[in-house]
Amino acid sequence: MTLTIDLPPELEERLQEESAREGLPAEEYARRLLEERLLPGGEKPFWATATSDEWLRAFDEWVESHAGGTAPPLSDEAISRKSIYGGREDRQL
Repeated sequence: MTLTIDLPPELEERLQEESAREGLPAEEYARRLLEERLLPGGEKPFWATATSDEWLRAFDEWVESHAGGTAPPLSDEAISRKSIYGGREDRQL
């Protein structure tokens, strides 16, 4: 199918800039944009379309998926400076 579209000058300029950045002719770049938007599987990933509320919900779900795990809490010794930087001299900055 051949399609002719009249673009306003600003949009034409932007299309030329973006297609040049991708190293494609403007026609090919426009075709790819249409394919991404209209063909199945061309949906954008979550991170590209999510609102801040959706990000917060997803993060909360992720946190909850790790809650109540089987790992025991770390002892004071396990998180001490000496344990973390073992072998180094204790120096104050």
